[in-house]
Amino acid sequence: MTHSLDISDRIIMVTGAGRGIGRAVAVGLAELGARVVVVARTAAKSEQVADEIARRSGEDRVLAAVADVTDDGQVAAAVARVDQHWGRLDGLINNAGA
Repeated sequence: MTHSLDISDRIIMVTGAGRGIGRAVAVGLAELGARVVVVARTAAKSEQVADEIARRSGEDRVLAAVADVTDDGQVAAAVARVDQHWGRLDGLINNAGA
């Protein structure tokens, strides 16, 4: 049995997206048509992955954000950035590690 999930134009935030599994998930979601918010603890990591997604899927498919998920204020600021940029957030992949 084949299942498909249409995530075209869904806005999905991926924490821990600066490397490893989070990076792979963010890139994969963009390839499936989602708009992806790449969240990492440093601007360098989030921007590097966002640039990769922009090259593969288009600049309108990605937004880089910086947040340490252990800091409520940084998380709130990242969500506010998404709201300001796209007006909504449809999903979250909480992949951040310690």
